[in-house]
Amino acid sequence: AVKTLVVACICLLCFYFSDLYDFRHGGDRREMFMRVMNGLGAASIALAFVYFWFPSLVLGRGVFLLSSVLVIVVLGIWRTLFEWFGRRLQPRALRQRPLVGHPG
Repeated sequence: AVKTLVVACICLLCFYFSDLYDFRHGGDRREMFMRVMNGLGAASIALAFVYFWFPSLVLGRGVFLLSSVLVIVVLGIWRTLFEWFGRRLQPRALRQRPLVGHPG
């Protein structure tokens, strides 16, 4: 459980610094793919340092490679669906004006 938590935290941090959680950068799939690859590359380097200093945290052979492929596929599908739903629901949200009340 600790090994998985360490890998997840490092990957989340690297993805955060690669701006994968900033949805204002949507639209261009090539840019999103490059940000995913940058995040995975940074996570690989960070995990290499962690595994060098703490060898007991090393996961099984090939686990990171398999999970990297799954992350690329799942994130690509998820972002595509998120943008599709966002475009589809956006006109309704823009037609509704917020009710701003004034106390008094």
